[in-house]
Amino acid sequence: PPGGSKQYALQRIHADEIPQAARGQGVTVALIDSGVQRDHESLKADRVTTLDLVTGPGSARWDNPPAETHGTVVASIIAGSGKVQGLAPAVDLLAIRAFAEIDPKTGASEADSFRLSQAISIALEHRVRVINLSIGGPNDPLVRLAVEQAVLTGTVVIAAAGNAGPDAPPVYPAAQTGVIAVTATDAKDRIFNGANRGDYIAVAAPGVDVLAARPGKAGGSGAPASSAYDYFTGTSMATGYVTGLAAVLLSADPKLNAADLRRILETSATDLGPPKKDAEFGWGRIDAAAAFSETPTVGAAN
Repeated sequence: PPGGSKQYALQRIHADEIPQAARGQGVTVALIDSGVQRDHESLKADRVTTLDLVTGPGSARWDNPPAETHGTVVASIIAGSGKVQGLAPAVDLLAIRAFAEIDPKTGASEADSFRLSQAISIALEHRVRVINLSIGGPNDPLVRLAVEQAVLTGTVVIAAAGNAGPDAPPVYPAAQTGVIAVTATDAKDRIFNGANRGDYIAVAAPGVDVLAARPGKAGGSGAPASSAYDYFTGTSMATGYVTGLAAVLLSADPKLNAADLRRILETSATDLGPPKKDAEFGWGRIDAAAAFSETPTVGAAN
């Protein structure tokens, strides 16, 4: 599989300048998505807890969902270690499968609002610090309530701005108040041409042709599945990088609240497009090193 040099995303956001001591230790992140391949060679299985809301709590699969593409991709972007490096490899990942995959090649999946809101409630019961929602759709009342509950409890909610193009209406939950909406850029800091635009966009992160883990072929007679890799594009991938950075900042300074964290992500971003905030890039493309140095306990130590 391709090596680290192909991971332009980490270089672009200066991830190498973050000390190893702040890689998400002590922070639990909920990834609400399709199934994650826990035993992928780029994921530390003992750091990933999986729950399956699609087949439900009574099923044999409840804590061992099938390995699906989209969930595995985003998990590796947040918490990868090995051939695919995530920003927060030491994070504890609670991977809740709320989506059933409909196309393994693209990772396209679908969920209903009941499952999605249930997944958010479970994440809050587990007292996660960050919820990653690499998903988007209409403004659903049930999901809106669940997201509101998360925001009110001080949980950091990070969501994909959407891939429906510049003329599409706002996507939810990204456009909801209190949610950090993430758009995608490429290796040259250009906007992903399929990204939604709008005042709700907070920040951008690499999300075009990003190298990530994907499930390999299933092993025969109980053998583990193999591990595969591929390139993926979309605001979902970009969202994973912002979630990883949020986990890094919270592990450096556990006292940060959601508003402080958001402010640091936005003020430390590299401004792209028109000056200050704009409808394409939000406040700009995240910069991990700059965000880290703006974190109060780190700044005080310098």
